[in-house]
Amino acid sequence: MKRIEELIQLLDRPSKETEVRFIKLEHIDATMAASQLGRLLAVQGKMAGQMRPGDRPVDVVDDPRGNRLMLVGYPDELANAVELVQKMDVPLGLETHIYHFSIASPKQVDTLTKNLIGDIKLKTVYKSAVDEKAGLLVVTTTPEIHEQIKSLENQLDTTLESTSPKIEFYKLQNAK
Repeated sequence: MKRIEELIQLLDRPSKETEVRFIKLEHIDATMAASQLGRLLAVQGKMAGQMRPGDRPVDVVDDPRGNRLMLVGYPDELANAVELVQKMDVPLGLETHIYHFSIASPKQVDTLTKNLIGDIKLKTVYKSAVDEKAGLLVVTTTPEIHEQIKSLENQLDTTLESTSPKIEFYKLQNAK
């Protein structure tokens, strides 16, 4: 009986005015954020017992051109959605460094780095550009990955003289 009363209260409430909010994203992609936010809101509603399958407390629409989200819903539910978006849209702590190679190929170092860090980091925290003519590799990534690149630079961008054993020739005076 109590469950029926809760359902009646849920259904028998006055109509509220909906609002539309636009949220500009700085650090994440709008399409990805819309998908994640929609799933988060659905799980929250389901866990709170407020939603039936297929219901949405807030409709989320992405605007890839402006990299923003458009949220439509009731004011109290929009406040929760906006808070979630703010928690999702955080900087990743990426830094940009320029590496100059004298001997090693910047393309080779870039390829090795991409193979070392794996697909997930490659998609989310690694961006690079190679200038073969100038011997430059420009990378925006995390400090940890920059350390890996510096290690590769130290190992690969060395002269042949520093890696090969020295060979000296001696003129023998008493050998025939």
